[in-house]
Amino acid sequence: MPPEDYRKLTINNNYPAGSAVAIAQNDTDDLEVVNRGIYIGVGGDVKVVMAENGEIVTFKNAQAGSTIPYSVTRVFDNGTTAANLLAVW
Repeated sequence: MPPEDYRKLTINNNYPAGSAVAIAQNDTDDLEVVNRGIYIGVGGDVKVVMAENGEIVTFKNAQAGSTIPYSVTRVFDNGTTAANLLAVW
């Protein structure tokens, strides 16, 4: 059973994330859940589809151990060089 979409939860989104799941990077399929951010295990570029407007952007040179604090619906395989990514919510 996929995790619940964080936007449906009653907690304030300013709280720290309480769950995480490994991201399966894919050029055509969306993630199972819209997340609150992406934890970067190994640094590099992260190409995503933004949740709010569907814009495709690449976060360049994301640092290992950091979290990209934006909701996304997809993380592309092509164009993403960072690794060991986790969706957090």
